[in-house]
Amino acid sequence: MEPTPRILIADDEAQIRALLETWLQQEGWVVETASDGKSALSKLESATFDVAVLDLRMPNLTGVEVLELSRRSGVETDILILTGYGTVESAVEAMKHGAKDYIQKPFRREAVVDRVRQLIEFRYPQGDPLGARIHRFLRSHYDEASLTVNDVATAFGISTRYVSKMLNNEANMSFQKLLTHYRLERAKLLITSSGDPFYKIADGCGFRNYRQMSEAFRRTEGMSPRRYREINMSR
Repeated sequence: MEPTPRILIADDEAQIRALLETWLQQEGWVVETASDGKSALSKLESATFDVAVLDLRMPNLTGVEVLELSRRSGVETDILILTGYGTVESAVEAMKHGAKDYIQKPFRREAVVDRVRQLIEFRYPQGDPLGARIHRFLRSHYDEASLTVNDVATAFGISTRYVSKMLNNEANMSFQKLLTHYRLERAKLLITSSGDPFYKIADGCGFRNYRQMSEAFRRTEGMSPRRYREINMSR
């Protein structure tokens, strides 16, 4: 059974807080509120929230400052920024620091609820566990030589530490070992089913060069790609 999503609303205008709280509670979500940035940061650091809706301009700490400080504390809550007229540029800048999106005032119920729901559904996909989606992502992008754990974390809106945790739980492998595994599986297929030169196979499988592919083969198969081809082509 999926946990009930928890939402934090932070805005110094009581009317806006109450309105957002009502809308989001009507969706069956647990909602807490904060009237300034300092209180919002305290709540984010002391409890777990799936989504936080932060006003850009608040007393004590701005929405952007809450975002930056919470990230330094390891908080992984998805952040939405509420912005008024004339502050959209600042909200866009907040997205560069990790905010998922911004919602401009005055806003409609549908705009707020739909955006929060999208973030929640991304966190709790029905019938499609996060670990499985990360594996699928790696199988689709293993041929990109520059692929890093940061790219995966960014694609799923989670931390690199959480990516590593998911992969260790799912496959008992580190990110790099699993990525190499997918690259090698493809390389083996190409080595035994085509006459392509090894440097071309290495490039097509995401290895930086033939030397890196050869080293991976020797570690896992105990032989060079050339020897692997000789043995398997003679069968």
